[in-house]
Amino acid sequence: MKLNETVPIETFLDVLLIEEIPVANATDTGIVTASGQQIIRTAKAQRKPMTGKVLSCGDKFPMNGLWVEMPYKPGDVVRTNEFGRDYIVLNPDDEFRPDATKYYLIRYEDVIGRINA
Repeated sequence: MKLNETVPIETFLDVLLIEEIPVANATDTGIVTASGQQIIRTAKAQRKPMTGKVLSCGDKFPMNGLWVEMPYKPGDVVRTNEFGRDYIVLNPDDEFRPDATKYYLIRYEDVIGRINA
């Protein structure tokens, strides 16, 4: 994959660079009490984003002694495992901003699948 201005990191083998897609209404539970009050999650217990857009990935990677084609390509929207992420900061100014776009590196094994839109 060629590098461009928007993707400053080139990944190799089975590592993917993912741009996190935030969850809408992350604190909403959908549970309403008998009195009509809605139960919401705290900020610490809010739903974690599990979808993201692939920005960079390798073409092939070794698996069980064979070279396997990477089934994902840049631009694909994928569903990932909640764990196994290495969050990275691409812009130093965004390091302490809670509303900044989050990026993470993830291995092929931690991707659940592609989301067809």
